[in-house]
Amino acid sequence: MSKKQITETIDAQLGNLTIEQAATIEYVGKILKEQAWSKHGQYLDSDARSDNGKKPMSVAETMDDLSITIGNQVLTVKQDKDNAPIVSTPFGLSDRITQASLPKDWMIQSLYQFIIDCNGGDTAFAEQVQGFINDCLDFATIHNDDGSIQKIDASKLPTPAMAVLTSDMVTSHKRQTISKAKGSTTFNIDLVIEQDDSVIPRIPVRNTGFVATPNSPIAPTPATSQAGQVADEDLLGNGPVAMVDEGADNTVGASASDLLQSVIGDEPMTKGDIRKAVCEQIAEPLWVAELESLVDAGVVVKTTNGGPRSTRYTMGVSA
Repeated sequence: MSKKQITETIDAQLGNLTIEQAATIEYVGKILKEQAWSKHGQYLDSDARSDNGKKPMSVAETMDDLSITIGNQVLTVKQDKDNAPIVSTPFGLSDRITQASLPKDWMIQSLYQFIIDCNGGDTAFAEQVQGFINDCLDFATIHNDDGSIQKIDASKLPTPAMAVLTSDMVTSHKRQTISKAKGSTTFNIDLVIEQDDSVIPRIPVRNTGFVATPNSPIAPTPATSQAGQVADEDLLGNGPVAMVDEGADNTVGASASDLLQSVIGDEPMTKGDIRKAVCEQIAEPLWVAELESLVDAGVVVKTTNGGPRSTRYTMGVSA
């Protein structure tokens, strides 16, 4: 899968992924990569790389031992194209040449100071040079439609008459160092996102409204919220909401219990079947939690044969 295809898959099936979840996965992934390279990474110099040819440092034909669980969804990767390994990592470079970061502000300041010194302390010519350089930069600047700077086109800048000499002078200030660099991993993956019905989604802590006690007064809700409805953001941040009859002396849990018992019958149902039947009427964390309570109470019978996706639910005999 291309990066675009993976992005589309994630967007379609993981639309509720939060910034915090994504950032945490990235943070932990970077640490794991550093540790793996520290323990198992190998670095070759130019001669060794020439002798090695294109042989990678490591490859993986499968990734069956890797999965990421987010809520009740599981991410796994499979081989995309049959003629290539799922992951291939080349040897690192032990002789990578990098440029040291130069103090450019100090260098330009020094040149201006020498211009001033050459004129006996008179700053007029230095200011003319300053204005000329600014005019050239403005002339070579290309803007986007919104006014932001796209780039400064060096081809539009005037060339110094003594281009070779001045270029050599600038190059003489550069400082190089030899460092290591990791190999650039290539991926041949097919991202698979499946739902694990054995996982009960956690209900986030409510940041709005009130948690009612038995027989306590009902808190008012803003005009934008419909009467008798628990706002989406109070429960999940998205998805369907639970409907509560404010005039009845019951709880959301009791409503979920009644709804589940009216849906589940003698024919075995998967959690996906139940979801389809109740998703428009009650938030998923609420009915999932209530379903487990009914199972614990023996009202609903839960049978599993071979794994979480083979779980079925039926009403108990006494129900």
